[in-house]
Amino acid sequence: MQFYEAENPDEYFKTIYRQGEAIKRWHSIWNFIKSHVNTGRALDIGAGTGIMTRWLAQHFEHVVAVEPSKVFFEKLKDRFIDFDNVSLIKATFEEFCQHYVDNKFDFIFLHEVLEHVPDPLGMLKLSLKVVKPDGVIYICVPNNRWLTYDTVKSIYVFTGKCFTPHLAPLHSPYHLYEFSKSTFKKIAKMLSLDIIAMRTRYERTYIPKPLHYPFMWLSQVLDKGYEVEVLLKKSA
Repeated sequence: MQFYEAENPDEYFKTIYRQGEAIKRWHSIWNFIKSHVNTGRALDIGAGTGIMTRWLAQHFEHVVAVEPSKVFFEKLKDRFIDFDNVSLIKATFEEFCQHYVDNKFDFIFLHEVLEHVPDPLGMLKLSLKVVKPDGVIYICVPNNRWLTYDTVKSIYVFTGKCFTPHLAPLHSPYHLYEFSKSTFKKIAKMLSLDIIAMRTRYERTYIPKPLHYPFMWLSQVLDKGYEVEVLLKKSA
């Protein structure tokens, strides 16, 4: 947590979203989830400055946004001062669950969150306590089966270098874990959850421009995009 308190929220999200990308990203997310969710009460865990929270608020009756970082929460408050259907809570998710255990949500939104926390499985177990039966949990995380990642590893092998690419950077945004589709298949089995949809995102390649679009196409064909998105459903 001390890493994030030292961050400038505006600068932090510049490293994640290029100009205009957040809008395109939300439309892609909504098309992925809309046929699977009950647009009642939503919980946005690790809301940051509310980039995605504002779109959740357009589709759900009420949104609770939980954010533990003081500097990010201040930005969050500024953004939602006029939103009647958004409640903001400064707390870790663990603290939130201790004080708001009676809240039951139709939808939980974990967008680029699990890779930042020390106990991702523990967070998912807590999520099951506050999501309704038949409720849905959305997760988006880095994919360690990413085509660019695998390509760089292969180049290192063929050139005889004792290096490995690393998806969990030691700089902002400070990832602690990596995931793949197989990770969530195992998690779903462990927690008795149903996987109702899963895909990889392939828009980013970080490959030089002449090869970007061919690489993006191949990432899609091979299902080896840079992030994994999954919808998990709690049994009734």
